[in-house]
Order: sequence, then structure tokens, then C-alpha cells
Amino acid sequence: MKKTIQLILLSILLPAALAQAAGINVDVFLLGGQSNAAGRGVVSEAPDPSALQNANIMLYHSASMNSGQPARQWTTLRPASNSAGYFGPEIGFGNRMTELYPDRQIAIIKHAVGGTNIGADWNPGVSTGDADHFGPQYATFVETVNAGISSVIAQGYEPVIRGMLWQQGERDARDSSFGPAYDRNLSHFIRRVRAQFDAPNMPFVYGQVLPVPLSAYDYRDQVRQGQWDVDEDSGHLSATDGARLVPADDLPMNSDNLHVSAAGQMELGIRFADALGSVVAANAVDFNGDAKVDGADVAALIDYWHVDEPAYDIAPPPFGDGIIDVQDLVVVADHLFQEIPPAELIAHWKLDETDSSIAYDTLGHDGTLNGDPQWQPANGMKGGALHFDGIDDFVSTSFALDPALGPFSVFAWVNGGSPGQVILSQEGGANWLWADIVDGALATDLRKPEMLGRNASPPGPPLISAAIVIDGDWHQIGFVTDGSSRILYVDGIEVARDVDTGLEPATGGLYIGAGSTPESSTFFSGLIDDVRIYDTALSAEEIAALTQ
Repeated sequence: MKKTIQLILLSILLPAALAQAAGINVDVFLLGGQSNAAGRGVVSEAPDPSALQNANIMLYHSASMNSGQPARQWTTLRPASNSAGYFGPEIGFGNRMTELYPDRQIAIIKHAVGGTNIGADWNPGVSTGDADHFGPQYATFVETVNAGISSVIAQGYEPVIRGMLWQQGERDARDSSFGPAYDRNLSHFIRRVRAQFDAPNMPFVYGQVLPVPLSAYDYRDQVRQGQWDVDEDSGHLSATDGARLVPADDLPMNSDNLHVSAAGQMELGIRFADALGSVVAANAVDFNGDAKVDGADVAALIDYWHVDEPAYDIAPPPFGDGIIDVQDLVVVADHLFQEIPPAELIAHWKLDETDSSIAYDTLGHDGTLNGDPQWQPANGMKGGALHFDGIDDFVSTSFALDPALGPFSVFAWVNGGSPGQVILSQEGGANWLWADIVDGALATDLRKPEMLGRNASPPGPPLISAAIVIDGDWHQIGFVTDGSSRILYVDGIEVARDVDTGLEPATGGLYIGAGSTPESSTFFSGLIDDVRIYDTALSAEEIAALTQ
């Protein structure tokens, strides 16, 4: 009874405490995933029952969580799982964070659902504006986080998203499509969460899954390898800056050998907290925002030597120590000369491979080589390139962008080609970049769709420039729409523009080196290099920089 009264009082008093908190910083940590994130730790088996409640830690959760308190309402730390009587890593994490950082106000926002996969349920779409393609759990996660942040701001706090905890992958290990693609899906998910909540420096820690082989989890090995490949230190193409795999194979399990036990959940949360203290994303040390860590960033740090400047106080992570000193310099040195893809870059095929049937996208939309295109490691404009024979060679990729959703930019380097040949197209959609059939000038078929019914109208015309791009020299070609204009670029210079009255929607994958059908006359003959897609309209200055 006494404990019940205490909990009721906390629930009553917390809003009042929040109202008095004007100007106080809150360090927000996101928690998501499937059943081991929701938690199958039995409350009655907790090794330290006193740790299950902590009035100094704030908790906000979705309606999928049962904490004994209303969903989408700030409360204090307590067990919150899909069912009453269970808890997840939030308990060990919250308590460990207050132990490590007693002067910080820690807040956790949680949404997790058992039996969900990252490939569909948690699909984050290709951009923040791509809500139509969000998986149901990702959509709920976004709604929950946004509501929690808005609520705490309204009550006087100044929240900062400091990191995310993720425990998931078991369901993907049962799927022939999602299991082998786990590394790409997880890397894409991390980038999208950072962009979704405008937290480009956010550390992302995630725990190992499936410590022992189980029946029906046929793609266990691929998921576990994918988890390691995404770790920032893996050296793999999927390695993601600021992502850290947390060892979990030795944690105590429930009798099903699938779910982490109460003692295991406590320890998993502790390990998440400890891991966050060792992760600093490269974005955090790119002080001047030029997409690379170099001498300019070192000089900027030195300008604040022995000064308390929060923007440069990056060590020890995750909060710094109130002074710029050698610890901060060491972190910058760890990332020196590292390049950082901008948040708006949603697909990037460098085409620098040397011997592979896959054209890797640094952001997850890997392409499959069709026909027999040849890698040219020394003949590209930026490193290597891919040579297409103009007969049946092309690269097919997964869905990357719907042209109808809003502003975007696409650029590529090309050398060769003939009139009518296509550099980039979308299955079931338009030829994005192609050489005009008359003289090989850059053109695009991205245009207004045909309208039927009472307001019937024909499709809009293609946009054709006068800039020849099949003269045997390297050219950077591109298309940009800002919502009001269609613009073509060659070598950083605008070569054609007209009014954008809306582009035809399409949800197919992309073809590099062939038309959208693809027909034999559209196959490209020549070299293609460094294909990029951004979910924003690049400025003239940004486009000029791409040619360097």
C-alpha cells in the first residue's frame, strides 16, 4: 500500500515539477525494437527490486507499452513492456546513466513491439517526407518521439536527443528477404532516425541477438553478421559512423533461449549506458560543417582551448566535461580526414568496386549488375567507374525515391553514350537522365503526369537542353526540382529550366544505364560514375562543389 501511495504521489507531482523546470536541459534517449527491447524480464525475478523505480529519471512511452501509467504522458522510470509484469533495458540503462552522470536529467522515450522486423514494420522510408512508405512501427515511433519532445518542451524543459538504444533482429532472421539484407536495412534505419529527428551526431547502440541457433531462424547468421558489419569499427561497406554493437551473447536468457531474462535485461541496459560513453559520431567534430574532419576543425577547437564552449566540448562522451582540452583533441584526431555524407544524401553509388556483381550504395540501396558491365577501377572521374556495352548491360536497384513527393536532386558523371541512350531511369516511371534522340543533349522525362476524367490533360513535355553530353569527354549531369522549377545541369552549370507543375509518381527501383522499360535502344554505351540522389534541391553553390 505504501508503495502504491508513493507511485500515485509521483504521478501527481511530476507535472508540477516539470512546470517548474523552465530552462533545464534534458538528455533524451530513444529506445526501440522488438520483444527484447519491449522486455521479457519478469518483474518478480529482478535481481534488485529497488531499481525498478527511479523518481529521478523521466519516462515517456507509446500505447504499445504497459507501465501502469497512461501512454504518451511523462512519468518516472518504471517497468514498461508490451504486457504488465515485465521490463526491458530501460531499467538498467536509466539507473546506470544516473550513476555515471548524477548531475544530468535523463529522459527515455520508448516504443517497441514483439515480433516486428526492420525490413517492413520499422521501414523508415527514404526520407522524412516519405511518410506514405513508413512501416507501422516506425510511424508510431516517430509520433511517440515527436509527442514526447513537444510535451516536455511545453512544460519548460530544453530537450536534446543524445542517443538511441536498439534491440531487434530476431524476426528478420526468419525472413528470406530481410535476413540477408539486415546490414543495409539497419544502416539505412540509423541514418533515417538521425535525419528524422535532426540529430546528425546521435550515437546509436544496439545489442547482439540470437546467441544460440533456434529452429525457424534460418537467417540468424546473416543478421548477426549484419549487426557486426554496421558497427563503425567493422571496416565493412555498411559500417556506420557512431554505431556500436553491444555484446549480449553471454547474457542470462529465459528458458526459450530467445528472450533475455530479468538479470539479463538489467545487464543489457547497463551495457547500453556504458557503450554510449565511448561513441562520438564524426558529425560532432565537423565543427565547420564542410562534410570532412580536417585541420580547420582542429584549429576551431584550439580557438576555445581551456574554455567552456558546449559546441566543442565533445569529450568525454556523451556530455563533455565543461572544458576544451586534450580529451577533445584526441576525439578529433580519431576522426581526422574522415568524410561525412550530408543528411540529405539518400543514395550514393560510387561505382568504385573492382570485382563484384553488386554496385554498393553507401546508404543501403545496393544495385545488381545485369548483363556484363565491366568495372574500371582506374578510369573513373572519382576513383573507379562502371563500363556499359550499350547492348544489355545495366544496374537495377531497390526503390530510392518517389519523384512526386517533393524537391530532390540527382547527379552522375558520364563519359560516352549515343543519342537516345539513358543514364538513369525508374522502373514503371520516367527516364530521369538521358541523351536526347536528336543530338545527344541532356534531357529528362520527369514531368507532369497525364490527367484523366473531367480535368483531363496530356502529360507534360520532356525538358531538353542544348548541352551535348555524348562527345567522349567526362561530364557531370544532373536534374533538380525545387517544387516550382525543373532544372538541368551539366558540369555545374544550369543548361535548361522550366516550370515544375508536379511530377509523375513512381515507386519502382532504379535502372542505371538503361531506360525505364528497358528497351534495347536505351542501353547506355560508355562509363558512368558517382551517381547521387538528394532529398532536397541543391543550391547552385552546392552543385558547383560537386564538380570538384
